[in-house]
Amino acid sequence: MFKLFNALRFQFLSKNKISKYLLYALGEIILVVIGILIALNINNANQLKLQKEKEVKLLTELKYDLEITLEELKRDIQYLNIQIERGETLISVFIDSTKAPENAIDFNSDYAGYTNNVKSYPRTMAYQNLKSLGVDLFSNDSIRFLMTEIFERKIERLQHWQKSVINREESLFTNHAQHLKLSKNRTEENWYDLIPKSLERTTENMAFINEFAMMQDQRHVLWFVLTDLESEVKHLLNVIEDEQLLN
Repeated sequence: MFKLFNALRFQFLSKNKISKYLLYALGEIILVVIGILIALNINNANQLKLQKEKEVKLLTELKYDLEITLEELKRDIQYLNIQIERGETLISVFIDSTKAPENAIDFNSDYAGYTNNVKSYPRTMAYQNLKSLGVDLFSNDSIRFLMTEIFERKIERLQHWQKSVINREESLFTNHAQHLKLSKNRTEENWYDLIPKSLERTTENMAFINEFAMMQDQRHVLWFVLTDLESEVKHLLNVIEDEQLLN
């Protein structure tokens, strides 16, 4: 091909056909430009294909993490509801001991169970992987926004309130350890619980009751944070599923 072009170029110049040579040169330039543009388009198409494949893969991984997180959140919320109900019962007994169950074992069991805190651990592996590559890899603006909202704000808020409740529980045990005693767990052979030494003394200890009530309030906030996160995760999963249908 190059030999043919060189022969034509030599022929035009040797016969002094400058106008034809200029037309030929212009045509040659146009062909070269077209060739470059075609090569660039092919390269861009390949790059876009690779990027799309990577996006689809990461989207699948993100969806998997969110689905597991959603199931765990549902269980955590269910357990937290039980804890909050126990707390309301215990506070009513602390305020009015006549509401205490006839069987002291039931009261002790409720108290011991109440001190077990909910600890959620949302999966973030896919998001951390995506962050290292750049969140702009996802072309869907809604996915980018919801994803950042969940992993950069709502999960951090969840961790803050979980830590707050745990700190309150530790404070409760530390400040009022003299009013508590060890009791063998009713269901687990080698487990022990901390329970009040005396219900009567507990109802007279307003500092203990107030701190207990503050922990209950923080658990109500934690419930709101968990349910809010659950709602956002559901929303993002729906958006991801719609995006996958388009792909």
